Amino acid sequence: MKLKIIKLSRIRACIVVLVFLTVGILVWSTLRSYRDPVVTEVTIESSKVTNPVRYVFIADLHENIFGENNQPLYNQLKELDPDFILIGGDLINWTTADGRPYAKDVIENLSKISNVYYSLGNHEIEYLKNRNEIEYTNNDRDNSAFKLIEKDDGGFLATIRNAGGTVLQKTWTDIEVNGTKIRIGAAYEDMYSLDEDNPSLTMQSGMYSFLSNFQNTEALKLYLAHRPSSFLNGNGSRLFDIDVVMSGHEHGGQVVLPFVGGLFSRERGFFPNYTDGSFMIRDTMFIVTSGLGSDDELLPRVNNPPEIFWVTIQ
Repeated sequence: MKLKIIKLSRIRACIVVLVFLTVGILVWSTLRSYRDPVVTEVTIESSKVTNPVRYVFIADLHENIFGENNQPLYNQLKELDPDFILIGGDLINWTTADGRPYAKDVIENLSKISNVYYSLGNHEIEYLKNRNEIEYTNNDRDNSAFKLIEKDDGGFLATIRNAGGTVLQKTWTDIEVNGTKIRIGAAYEDMYSLDEDNPSLTMQSGMYSFLSNFQNTEALKLYLAHRPSSFLNGNGSRLFDIDVVMSGHEHGGQVVLPFVGGLFSRERGFFPNYTDGSFMIRDTMFIVTSGLGSDDELLPRVNNPPEIFWVTIQ
């Protein structure tokens, strides 16, 4: 009887230790997922490049702050010494009272490192809509269309531009880096059509024309599409000739399970694919970052450290 009691005590002790270890690992994995960004490197081969081009791609800060005034993040990016910096949307949270001070600080500091090109995410779209800085002309999915409105009183978009950033929304800019011509473009709207046989008639308003013109260049083509589904759904990956498409939005699936990957996507349910990493889809390199933060998600980030993509094209 005494031996049995000792065995039970040991089993209980082991269970208690196991519970504490599990809780400790979960707490550590959660805390790690909101600080100390990791750098994910990807190298792309391209005949369009004269000399190597290196740039940073980040997304989904959601007003996260790393250390004192985000200085550790700025220092980390400065050490990479990128040729330019791409931001793939959701810099702010749509529910914030005023996203301009945070955006101004981030863009000003990043602009000291290199040129910054900024595209919109769903949080910017909602934020701008609530402040009448965006005007919808049609809300139907078949022909959704909006235009950005510049505010004379120092609106959000003006804040980004005045801080040194270039805002890209259904627009592109042509640059040259190390002898290589590069076209950088972005749009929040979907890249796919509802009818593959008639893409010009069944894409969201203006998108077929915009993307057709965007791809009409011999330059290296880099494109920011905040939501992966914009490129992945339907024929999005087949319609246009783009060298690199970059997305965020999925936050890596929030909870990253060992050997499984991201757990959840609001748009694509449980165990979605393409939540983080780089993938060759037909002739396009598709990069998805797990981002640098998250907002009002159903689950916290767990085992999912903030991510900076460091891209080399050579």
